[in-house]
Amino acid sequence: MIRHTPYQRAAPSPLPSEGWRQHSACADQDVDPDAMFPDGKGKTAELRYAKGLCFQCPVLRECLDDAMRIEGRAGPDYRWGVRGGLTGGERAALYRRNPGRWGALRWRS
Repeated sequence: MIRHTPYQRAAPSPLPSEGWRQHSACADQDVDPDAMFPDGKGKTAELRYAKGLCFQCPVLRECLDDAMRIEGRAGPDYRWGVRGGLTGGERAALYRRNPGRWGALRWRS
């Protein structure tokens, strides 16, 4: 029996480092790429739409892992768009809570 502790990390994605992108909900031809980049305040409808796409996406975890790995220690001003269901500010806060987890990510091919 496997016992899970709060110190265990999820297993790396079985998808290749870039192959997951073709399975993303936002890669659908009917989705405007700009929809994932709601800019400015007062864009709550656009933000809800982008996050809604993420939350029904089969590769949400891979997208978030990729964003966190690429963005690293960047602050919220250098994180754009909604990726992995989170805004740039939300990803920056997540990184600050546990920076070691994201720096250690490595994709397996």
